[in-house]
Amino acid sequence: MKIQLTYDRLSQIKTDLLVVILDEERTFHDLSGSPLQEKVRSVQRDFKDKKLRTEYFTALEGKAGPQNLAIFSTGLSGAESVVDFHSGHET
Repeated sequence: MKIQLTYDRLSQIKTDLLVVILDEERTFHDLSGSPLQEKVRSVQRDFKDKKLRTEYFTALEGKAGPQNLAIFSTGLSGAESVVDFHSGHET
C-alpha cells in the first residue's frame, strides 16, 4: 500500500482512495470548484446532525480523479489528537 499526502487540485489527483478529514478547529482540504465539494458539505452536515458517527465511505462514478471517497470526522474522537501536517504539531 502506498500512502501519499498531496496538496494538488483534486482534478489532478489520480488515486483509488481520497481521504478527507473533517475537524472543527482546522481545515485540511480545499475542494473549491470540485464536484465533491457539495458531497463533503452534505456529509459534514450529517456528522453535525449525528446521522453519521465518525466515518463515511462511497465509490465515485467519475472517470477522472479519485475512485473512492472516505470522510472521517474528528468530532467524536475527543481522546485522539490530530496532527497538523503543515506545522507538524499535534492539536
